[in-house]
Amino acid sequence: MNIQSLNIAKNVTLVAAVKGHSAKKIKIIIENGIRNLGWSTVQQFRELYPELKDSKNIRHHFIGHLQRNKVHLLLSHPIELIHSVDSLNLVRKINEAAREMNKTQKILLQINADENKEHGLSMDEIREILEKRKDFPNIEFEGLMVIPSKNGNSRYIYKGLRMQRDKLEKQFGTPLSRLSMGMSDDYQIAIEEGATLIRLGRILFQE
Repeated sequence: MNIQSLNIAKNVTLVAAVKGHSAKKIKIIIENGIRNLGWSTVQQFRELYPELKDSKNIRHHFIGHLQRNKVHLLLSHPIELIHSVDSLNLVRKINEAAREMNKTQKILLQINADENKEHGLSMDEIREILEKRKDFPNIEFEGLMVIPSKNGNSRYIYKGLRMQRDKLEKQFGTPLSRLSMGMSDDYQIAIEEGATLIRLGRILFQE
């Protein structure tokens, strides 16, 4: 895959969704210019990290559902950004683990755009977390993330996320500059609606 052919603006970060792929395949996309890897499970990340840690200028993101009992295992490795923080209890756990490791962890809050899915936060829950943000000194709240429903209107969801982000910034007086939205089928729409991070898998691995 020629990364340039994807026509991604320089201000948008391409995160490769590597779920289910071997270290060999991941190294191929790194050779083709990928610099940000997105992991969906702690197990795969821990298994493959030793084979990839010597790759230069690689940043690791976590984009899957994160269980609270896996937080310490995840944060024991360098993680650029956790995209999928979906509960206040998970925020507390990340802050606790980061404090114990004497580090600060960057996160995104995942909004639930599909009522049929159990993961994700309502806007009221996001407001509650941001109201308590000073209780979490080892966390940097960077922005929001969304996964649209399969049958949903992606543009409507992405535009809505950007608008909600703007309201939150105004309400809380804190920057939430990063929006993680868009996958292989709709990343161009996401970019048009303000995405700063896109998560691509199938299109990179030519599946």
